[in-house]
Amino acid sequence: MIIGNIKNRARYASLGEDIMQALEYFASVLEKPEDAPKEFADIPLPGGKVLIRVRPLNTVPMEKGVMEAHYKELDIHFVASGEEKMALSDVSALRLTKEDPDNDVYFLEGEMNTIVTLTPGTFVIAYPEDAHMGCIAVNEPMPIVKMIAKMTAEKI
Repeated sequence: MIIGNIKNRARYASLGEDIMQALEYFASVLEKPEDAPKEFADIPLPGGKVLIRVRPLNTVPMEKGVMEAHYKELDIHFVASGEEKMALSDVSALRLTKEDPDNDVYFLEGEMNTIVTLTPGTFVIAYPEDAHMGCIAVNEPMPIVKMIAKMTAEKI
């Protein structure tokens, strides 16, 4: 996992073009929030390797969160508006409860060992070994606009 701020995105250039393309997209959202999508959407970026999922959501208490991992995809989580907590842990420390390999989604349970607060500008890169639980309320539940960049981990 990598936790960073979009203003420092140039430091992550060594992670590859796909990751940088996603980070540049998120930077454009911060630079012109009035032009950013706010409704449910899937936006393929030029080149077809990166998909941005826009999800207007409401955060929930931690006990209602869902832990998941993706074994073939890498996610970059970004909050365009609002704030959320995200819990993360190595999948090897968790128990698999349900799997949907056709959609590369694996649900897990157990102790999450890292909790980070995402505000506009903060991002989390979750690799296949990083289980994650997003959309957790910081204080009280609130509406957020969450963006997730999805890309095949094999291309990274």
